Amino acid sequence: MSKMHFKDLFVLRSQLVESLIQSISGDGLYRSQSSISGIPSFTSTGIVVQALHDAGKVQLAQKIVNSSLEYLKTNNLTVFPNENGSAPHLMCNSWMLSSILNCLPHKCLELVESINWILDNQNSDGSWDLYPGYSSRKPIWTAYTINCISEAYFAIVNDKNEKLLPFKKKLIQSIKSGCEFLVRNRSANIVGSSLYLWNVSISEENSNLSFCTSSMCMYSLTKASKILNSPIYQIEVEKTLLKVIEGYDSSRPNVIKLNEFEIRIWDFIEDHSFNTYYWGFFAPIELVHLVRYSKNEKFMTNPKYHEFFNYLCGKIIQLKAYSSDGLIGIKGNENIDSVKTWSTGLAVISISRILYKLPYYYFKMEQELSTVTEKNKYLEERFELLEKEVLKLKNNHIDESFNKSKKRVVGFALIVLAFISIPFGYFVINNWDTIESIIFILSFFLAILGVVLGINFSRFLNNHWNNCVNYFALRRPKEKIFQDIDKIIKNL
Repeated sequence: MSKMHFKDLFVLRSQLVESLIQSISGDGLYRSQSSISGIPSFTSTGIVVQALHDAGKVQLAQKIVNSSLEYLKTNNLTVFPNENGSAPHLMCNSWMLSSILNCLPHKCLELVESINWILDNQNSDGSWDLYPGYSSRKPIWTAYTINCISEAYFAIVNDKNEKLLPFKKKLIQSIKSGCEFLVRNRSANIVGSSLYLWNVSISEENSNLSFCTSSMCMYSLTKASKILNSPIYQIEVEKTLLKVIEGYDSSRPNVIKLNEFEIRIWDFIEDHSFNTYYWGFFAPIELVHLVRYSKNEKFMTNPKYHEFFNYLCGKIIQLKAYSSDGLIGIKGNENIDSVKTWSTGLAVISISRILYKLPYYYFKMEQELSTVTEKNKYLEERFELLEKEVLKLKNNHIDESFNKSKKRVVGFALIVLAFISIPFGYFVINNWDTIESIIFILSFFLAILGVVLGINFSRFLNNHWNNCVNYFALRRPKEKIFQDIDKIIKNL
């Protein structure tokens, strides 16, 4: 079994994160290349938000999220625009929205209109296209959309606000229809099989199977299975990945052999001639999806599973290059001369997931020294703690019941104050010149001042509650855990 070099990946990720931090534009957002000006690329910005968040730069990721939302408000927009000035499309919105919802779930309530724009552009067959109204027949766009609106559902699932019930139902119905579309439109090459594999396009029935497209579709179905309570998606995805991994051959790694079929690992997706997504865009998705199974005994004890990981990681490392600014980045393809923001950010995402999930199981399989295994076991436990903490914090919203309770308390206090003022007035008139009366009057006005200050403080707390939760409950614990994990990785 080939050796995975976690330290090398850690060093590379540190370099890439530093490059992303230095290449941010003056408006706090990102373009597809640092040398480009004009409308931000919200595909790139969304990817960078997720990359910085996964790398432990939580505060900076949240700052970029706030800049993105401010851009929408300043320009009076409902959806995130396209970098080239044409109609807004699915990628720039699904990536940005899913990253915001993953980073700051409580922002979902501010993004209902944006999410509804995506939901309302779902086709009658349950699919989505890159550009609304342009039929592309590429299942990967539906998969990306399911991933995005699943994050929206997770963000509000425990919110008790009854006004959100129709929105929740709409999300569930859209996710269900999208998943049914994907399952219904698997490759014609495998009709009669339960394997979850797709071609690049539904219309390309006789073409080779695509692992880039299949991986994104499987990733989204796995996430949706929790929402729809459909474990069959998870079961079939696991079966498919095991088959795919068994067909991997390091002597011809670009194609996986599956019985009489071949699965292309690398693709590019072209849509309407002016949007091309190279295979480098999807390689990290494959890695992130595969890392989900690092706890599964069937995968953990399979040498080809780790060989496949090595191969995908090696491809990313091979594309390491310097940008025009002298910063280290990742190219999206061997044929692309320049470093791209999106490919650099995606590399950070995949490396982070690998570093935080895989080492313990990898070393357990290799039966390394017990001290190393213990360190990596501690790493895994810390990451699991992080996941639990994030889950708890995803629903730190002020709901309507809190606001109603606050209004009731204030109303009750005013009524009590009115009843007290009548005997108080009578007492003051009859005892105006006594010291006791003066003290009583002063105490009364101090009490009124306290009530006024209390009301104002409650208003301040209500207006800034999300920021308080964000800073004290979400940012600090997550950054501390990320720092602990990074220290352990350095000592592997």
